[in-house]
Amino acid sequence: MKSQSEYDANQGIASLSRNTVIYGIGAMLNQLINFLLLPVFTAYLTPSEYGVIGILNMAGFLVTAIAGLGMNTSTGILFFETDNTELRNQIIYTSLIITVFSGAMAFLSGVFFPEKIAFYLLQDTSKSNLVLYQLLIVALQLPVQVLLLRLQFMNQARTYAIFTLSTALITILTNLIFVVYLGKGAAGWMIGTFLGNILALFIILFLSKRIFVSSAVWNIAKELIRLGMPLVPSYIYIFIIQQSGKYFIQFYEGSTQAGIYTLGHNLGTLMSVFVAAFTTAWFPYFQSYVNKQNEARKVFPRVFSLYLILFTFLLLLFFLLAKPLTLIMADEAYADAWKIVGYIALGNFFIGIYSLSLPGVYFARKTYIISINFTISGLFVLIFSYLLIPGYSLTAAAISMTCGFAILTFLQILANKLLHLFHYPLFDFKMLLLVIYYIVLVALIYYFQSIVSMGTYLAIILISMVLSIIVSWLCLSFEYKSYIRNKIFNILKMENLKQHGKPQ
Repeated sequence: MKSQSEYDANQGIASLSRNTVIYGIGAMLNQLINFLLLPVFTAYLTPSEYGVIGILNMAGFLVTAIAGLGMNTSTGILFFETDNTELRNQIIYTSLIITVFSGAMAFLSGVFFPEKIAFYLLQDTSKSNLVLYQLLIVALQLPVQVLLLRLQFMNQARTYAIFTLSTALITILTNLIFVVYLGKGAAGWMIGTFLGNILALFIILFLSKRIFVSSAVWNIAKELIRLGMPLVPSYIYIFIIQQSGKYFIQFYEGSTQAGIYTLGHNLGTLMSVFVAAFTTAWFPYFQSYVNKQNEARKVFPRVFSLYLILFTFLLLLFFLLAKPLTLIMADEAYADAWKIVGYIALGNFFIGIYSLSLPGVYFARKTYIISINFTISGLFVLIFSYLLIPGYSLTAAAISMTCGFAILTFLQILANKLLHLFHYPLFDFKMLLLVIYYIVLVALIYYFQSIVSMGTYLAIILISMVLSIIVSWLCLSFEYKSYIRNKIFNILKMENLKQHGKPQ
């Protein structure tokens, strides 16, 4: 007989897996819809307008990160330190009030200096109205993010996924109306996005109406800001790690190479859809163990092993399929983009490993360590890019991003041990062998794909995938193999009952 704690642990991991799938499906559908509508929007937006939208979105990301004051992290820490429902509602409500205020301040900065911001961002003061729309969007998104945290923390993955997908569809619809039907260009895109975010705010406010019986608490506000503010620099450096490569390429190599890098970067970043689905489920999962840390030391290594087994296989697909997919989807001029797809995907893979190393910082409330590690990693990426991109171009830019996230992960694991924060064993012998297997396989793939025909390479892809599925299966514990067999058996049994009806 299994103990109650063992049963709870298994149920928790099953819930984590289920939520990861739900978040992943929602994110993938969102990406697919945007991908399918890309030809429509490119027909009605000029490259210049697309560039303006891209720059405004980038600026919006930075402003959201800074004005958010680290509430995403500090809210989670305080929320999971108590089981009291009323206090949890007060924490969410207080965080909401803080973000409403900070969002309003961000918007007011644009009201007073719209031309200056437009000049520095777009070199065009006539687009100051677009700056105001972007700041309004930021002001709307900040409270939505806090209220989404409540769904995430309350384990309401389906509601979370349905909300994010439906509001994305609403925004796409308003964009279609203003860009395609009314022909408003970049301004239409910003107006459509603004209206979509207004509707999203009203919907999430309705879903979160229970928290409005609470009131903001000054002591909670001080603690939220104290824990969140040290994280603000980390958002700037994560932007540097992820995006600085394309600007170095643009500076040293010109717009053509920058375009090739952007395509490869975008393809590799698709890995982030899967990683983000996992981390969205992982953060509330691990924080629920803040008062059960002895149990966490037994359970978290199992989660790490599952992540490694499943996500190394996904990562392999990016290395395997990069070349054929790039040649099929893009013009011949972009052929070299495949060379960086795997490296970019590897960088996103490390984000998941990094997230798995974060419980100690959260449990100890030492959030400043996150910013220190991001600062060191971001500076490394800047130095590495400055020195190596002039000679090694695309590959150096992609590897610098990957190394940035690898160093970030290493620094966090090191900090956990040196500062005696909560940590758990990550690699056992079986997992080390798995990592070595994939390193050797990827090296062989890179060697063969440059010397064999496409037909032979496609055969290599098939063999590699089958072999990797077998290796992944062997790495699973007996318990998980039994769990998967039972799930498959139950599905087949249900299908059989549907076809033949219940036995008399």
